[in-house]
Amino acid sequence: MIFSRAALVLFLRLFSLPIFFLQADPVAAQLSLESDPIPPSDPEPPRLRFTPSLEVTYEYDDNILLRAVNRISDHITRVRPGFNLLVEQERVQWVTDLKVEFAFYRNHPDLSTFDRAQNIDTHLTLRPSGVWTFEFRDTFTHSNDPTEQLDLLFRRSEYYSNVLSLKAGYRLSPRLTMEGEAINRITQFKDPTLIDVTEDALRGGLVYRLTPVVTLFPEYRYRNFYFENRGHTEAHTVSLREEYRFTETLTGRAMVGGVVIVDRGTAQSELLLGLGAEQRYSPTVVFRADYLRDVSVVGGLSGTFISDTVSGSATYHVTQWFDSIFAATWTSQQPMLSTRSDIDTLWLRIEEQVDITSWLKGVASYSYRRQNFHEEGVRDIYDNRFFIGLTAYTTYPPAP
Repeated sequence: MIFSRAALVLFLRLFSLPIFFLQADPVAAQLSLESDPIPPSDPEPPRLRFTPSLEVTYEYDDNILLRAVNRISDHITRVRPGFNLLVEQERVQWVTDLKVEFAFYRNHPDLSTFDRAQNIDTHLTLRPSGVWTFEFRDTFTHSNDPTEQLDLLFRRSEYYSNVLSLKAGYRLSPRLTMEGEAINRITQFKDPTLIDVTEDALRGGLVYRLTPVVTLFPEYRYRNFYFENRGHTEAHTVSLREEYRFTETLTGRAMVGGVVIVDRGTAQSELLLGLGAEQRYSPTVVFRADYLRDVSVVGGLSGTFISDTVSGSATYHVTQWFDSIFAATWTSQQPMLSTRSDIDTLWLRIEEQVDITSWLKGVASYSYRRQNFHEEGVRDIYDNRFFIGLTAYTTYPPAP
């Protein structure tokens, strides 16, 4: 590997200095390379579970139109009915989530709508034998708020997005699994000044458990981006990722590779890079940090970008019924084979979650977002949001 083991160890040690005080048994003694196949059995009836939910939040937003100038604030009540369906059998699992959202503005009633957002996510997993696994997934989103996705332009715009994927895995041996995946992603904007984009992707790779604590993931990806009224951009990526379990509480990741972008007959190569770690200091505190350099698109803009993304989170399980979460992401995007300006986006979130009863949850949250176009005369766009909410839910039949 291009990265030495010493460099990865240094990165993880700097991230987790308190690991010196942890007393954990050797991981190798507790993990096994063997993976038993699914034993044959007589067919059993499927198990069904229904979980309806209703979420009501009250939010203050200091930039409801996501403008750099003439910022407008308002208090918003959001109502989100939801429904989850789970169907399970020994070798089949089907999960479907359906959510819709209504929004009511106190000072700008003309913006109130029963059509603020809809989302359906369905995921089917089939295991016909102990060696084959098939996964089908489709996610459809319609929304008037692109801030929910960092890869979309940070401005108010109605858009539609659909992601369809089919994945297959074949276990060649207890240590080696072969994977393949096809993905189609479509994003369309109602605003005629924004550019629709369609992405078709193919991925093939291996999952190889080199030792009980080391797993390798060699992979090749092909992506074809089609931009409305502009044409195609292709990206070829070859990478090798390693996951290493240092202890029961510390896992590290490293990835290196190369990407070649072909745009209207012009080719450009870039480095693909990733580093990450997850540390559990105790059963109640979890830290995670990641860095990724890869090719991306920015919703509404033509052409591909090289994105450098740094993200981190800390989750503190204060009690069995109370969680405190802090998360942050910073992304810098540089256009490739075009004269567009660089873009960087910052997102911060602090959230408190509490289980009030077995059927009622409460949440209080603050988020800050800022997007900066590195272009003379263009001002930053930033947005602060505070909200509190309650979610009621029930599952039928109740879990045993």
